[in-house]
Amino acid sequence: PHKNEYVVYYLSKIDGTRLGVLIIEEEPNVFRLEFRSRDIAYDVSTLAIALGGGGHKNAAGATLKNLTMVEAVEKIKGLL
Repeated sequence: PHKNEYVVYYLSKIDGTRLGVLIIEEEPNVFRLEFRSRDIAYDVSTLAIALGGGGHKNAAGATLKNLTMVEAVEKIKGLL
């Protein structure tokens, strides 16, 4: 696993959170997204699939290209 994947795991463990999202800018305007969920009622694979990625109910990911960080965040927020 990429070293940053542990960060999203810990974000999803904060009391009161349902999921964690980590956005990593791999190169200019290319973002790797990592989703983690501890809530069995929240399937993060649906987020990843909607963004062209995939994964499992509690761990999924996708890549966004040709967007700014603000645009990437807004695209994710639009799915929540």
